[in-house]
Amino acid sequence: MKQRKQVNYIYSINDATGTRVDGFSAIAKVMTEFYHQLIGEQQTNRTHISHEIIQVGHTLTIEQRFMLCTAVTTKEIREVIF
Repeated sequence: MKQRKQVNYIYSINDATGTRVDGFSAIAKVMTEFYHQLIGEQQTNRTHISHEIIQVGHTLTIEQRFMLCTAVTTKEIREVIF
């Protein structure tokens, strides 16, 4: 198990500039920065949604909302794919 664990370790990695980085904490930092850049930041300054504006447009009925919450069946997936 120790050998398998050691084989799966990442001992070095290239950062965004192509520089080789060694050490577990430095590798963790490079990976965190990569995925942070890939996913982006959470937007914190969102505007408030007016419920009056939403009611003017088309909205889902209660039945349609519940239908969206149901699990997707294998049959439905096959129908869409094929």
